[in-house]
Amino acid sequence: WDVSREVHDAFRRETGMTFASWRHATRMRIARDMLREGAKPSSTARRVGYSQLSNFSRDFSRFHGTSPRHYQNHEGEHE
Repeated sequence: WDVSREVHDAFRRETGMTFASWRHATRMRIARDMLREGAKPSSTARRVGYSQLSNFSRDFSRFHGTSPRHYQNHEGEHE
């Protein structure tokens, strides 16, 4: 992302996170919502910008504390 240092600094002041962290969190929340709505993990991975399902599964698990498949199978029990 080709923006000035001032823009990055302002973004961090306003949101409390870097743009890269915010973008990652946004992708993971969109993925969570898609899985909740019944999308397959493989299509969810592609829709949020992953070319490899394994990379998506790893990142999703780190962010949400559970695998995409497990989340999809059990999300109703916790929400």
